[in-house]
Amino acid sequence: MFGSGQVLVKGVVDRVFDVLDEVLGYWQGAVVQLDGVFDGGHGQVG
Repeated sequence: MFGSGQVLVKGVVDRVFDVLDEVLGYWQGAVVQLDGVFDGGHGQVG
């Protein structure tokens, strides 16, 4: 009983971390793109 419960919890935790990983990946990608936009806009002046 406890064994299957632990497996279930582990599956849920793994899934949550997977989702967080994806969200962080998208967020980092967006930040990098924004960085490039700002660098391109201001970098050419100097």
